[in-house]
Amino acid sequence: MQTIFHLENLPFIEDNGKKVSQSIAIMHYLAGKFNLLPSEDNALMGDIVEQEIIDLRNRLTNACYNCFLSLGPAPGSETGVFDHAFLKARLVQRLAERLPKFEKMLTKSYILGDNITYVDFMVCEYLDQLREFSPESFENMENIN
Repeated sequence: MQTIFHLENLPFIEDNGKKVSQSIAIMHYLAGKFNLLPSEDNALMGDIVEQEIIDLRNRLTNACYNCFLSLGPAPGSETGVFDHAFLKARLVQRLAERLPKFEKMLTKSYILGDNITYVDFMVCEYLDQLREFSPESFENMENIN
């Protein structure tokens, strides 16, 4: 079986003799296989939206888990210790800046235009998680909701 830099971790898929790990790499692989990659004209915007979604996901993770426990004082707090309320407030502030941009982009059928891409799946999945965390941030977001 051909391995594509398999790190022996989850998630992974095996397809046509290839073993692919890491969720985003798997998504890219399947998007290519099923013609869900952005067009050449939309590839850069697809990368930008993907990375913005990953940034928001990482901020959500940091607000929920003390990922700095083994590193000493938490860099994302005012008190030097894990501060959920402080980190949540920073995430909510970021959502207030970013969600209107997604709201504007979602006036078309899909985030990058008329054709669905893997980026649409990422946007739906992570915005749904963020909505559960901070429902008030999504008020008056008709295109997102």
